[in-house]
Amino acid sequence: MQYLSPTTLFVFGDSYADTGNLKLSEPCSWKDPYGVTFPEKPSGRFSNGRVLTDYIARYLGLRSPGPYKLWKLMKHQLHNGINFAYGGSGVFDTLVNRPNMTIQISYLEQLIKEGVYTTSSLNKSVAYLSICGNDYTTFMIKDGSTKNYPSFIASMVNQTAMNMRRIHSLGVRKVAVGGIPPLGCLPPFTGLYSYKQCNNTLNNFIAIHNHQLNQAVTKLNQQVKDQSTFLVFDIYESFMSVLNNPSKSNIKEKFKACCDGISIRYICGSVENNVKKYKICDHPESTFFWDGLHPTQAGFRVEARLQPHATSYQKLFVFGDSYVDTGNTRIDQPGSWKNPYGITFPGKPAGRFSDGRVITDYIAKFLGLKSPLPYKFRKFIPQNLKYGMNFAYGGTGVFDTSSKNPNMTIQIDFFQELIKENVYTASDLSKSVALVSVAGNDYNFYLARNGSIQGFPSFIASVVNQTATNLLRIQSLGVKKIVVNGLQPLGCLPETTASSSFQKCNSTFNDLVLLHNNLLNQAVTKLNQETKNQTTFIVLDLYDSFLSVLNHPSSNNIKDALEPCCVGISSQYFCGSVDENNVKKYKVCDNPKSAFFWDLLHPTQAGWLAVYNELQTTKALQQIRY
Repeated sequence: MQYLSPTTLFVFGDSYADTGNLKLSEPCSWKDPYGVTFPEKPSGRFSNGRVLTDYIARYLGLRSPGPYKLWKLMKHQLHNGINFAYGGSGVFDTLVNRPNMTIQISYLEQLIKEGVYTTSSLNKSVAYLSICGNDYTTFMIKDGSTKNYPSFIASMVNQTAMNMRRIHSLGVRKVAVGGIPPLGCLPPFTGLYSYKQCNNTLNNFIAIHNHQLNQAVTKLNQQVKDQSTFLVFDIYESFMSVLNNPSKSNIKEKFKACCDGISIRYICGSVENNVKKYKICDHPESTFFWDGLHPTQAGFRVEARLQPHATSYQKLFVFGDSYVDTGNTRIDQPGSWKNPYGITFPGKPAGRFSDGRVITDYIAKFLGLKSPLPYKFRKFIPQNLKYGMNFAYGGTGVFDTSSKNPNMTIQIDFFQELIKENVYTASDLSKSVALVSVAGNDYNFYLARNGSIQGFPSFIASVVNQTATNLLRIQSLGVKKIVVNGLQPLGCLPETTASSSFQKCNSTFNDLVLLHNNLLNQAVTKLNQETKNQTTFIVLDLYDSFLSVLNHPSSNNIKDALEPCCVGISSQYFCGSVDENNVKKYKVCDNPKSAFFWDLLHPTQAGWLAVYNELQTTKALQQIRY
């Protein structure tokens, strides 16, 4: 899917994908408290917030497609695609009267006949089929015989394959299907074991279904002679990865539903005589299941998240500033080498401008690598050169700033010199990725020199042009992939929000950031056109990732969105300040793990992790792997 650059998404299936097709009069998805997290009211989704469809759309770089029942009212949005999924439906007819998948596909077929979608638009489209197990629930109630399970599984898989082939025959370029989740781990089944374990017997049947589904999809690809036309998303393993290691995904309650009826007579959303007959947990953001069948937004997000694994890339080279620096800044300079920096990881100052890990560490982890060695330590720890090298220095920019540290051009010079010295060979470089950070120091320096707001647009253009020159130069040295961070919302940094007592962002600053990011995206698009490879140069959208966390902090276990954790005790001091008697002149919040910002400029480790988690649901991060 990463090579398609799709413009349209079609969705078929059930409640794991439905974003509003059910009638308002039907139970659950249009009733309180569904949608309490997003969009803070019922929206037809079977969760407290976003569902799998929303994250797949975001991963593809698209808006979530609107529900089919509203298609005549949203003709201006039809280019995003349409969601045909209905909660409660299945591959075959189920216990509820909802259009099964065959009927849903006929809806798309009819729209194509009416000219709503052309051959050209279909050729740039992706279809996703959600099958969460309603057919098996129906089978258990109607038949219940385990001896008939194998034949029913076979019929399910065969019909699914027929549906996928039919969608492809309509002109859809890529067709993906979700494997069935581990139904034995849903709350109704784990409740039988006091919410301590899954029902493995049921899960074993689901594993058979998923195995046969993979075989069927492999056969489909062989028939069309393209190994990536039909795809399977391994929902089962995504579930189990979280349920087996919940703490890694900030999940504290993995089996109990967050929203449930007050007794067995009621379910989430039940009302009797206008009195609520359900209860909600205190922290949906750290609970995997929303109700008895469906994940929370947090559950769907981690389910959709790209799992870090080893890639073909063996080295990471890093250029930029304090957002990616892991130790190059001198020990005698303020910040990264002073207490309390590094208090969370590694427990002492380590040259990172945070209480712990920064985005460099998470990108390295995503690539299956150790965080690369700071350039200044290259001669002391030569055994770590194999992971790449970090040339970034805090306070620097693409041009000279108030910092005396080397700007990005000089950092690339350091890299070029190592190549000349044969520290890194052409073979090494062909299996490498570069991460480039431009976090705004050039703009701070511009303002410090009394640069005018009127002159800002032309200065932004010069920063972006120099950034593009730097990216092209790194690529010319032999690096295979070059990833550049978009500019974060500078108007939301604590040094700016302090004027509003950390209550709101500065929209003027953020508008200028959007100009930078728009120009950067245009420049990167042009670079990719020149190299005739749409994924050589990649932009990571820090702006939207930051705002996604800041606008919904509780979803990321963040309590303090704009207020920094570590600050000086007065305006003349800053985080890490001490007086001439070595007396601390700063204060640290009680729980850095619940704060997004560490100091006036930089995120905490928790903040960076939340941003990384958001990035994992985007198309850009996936493109790094290929």
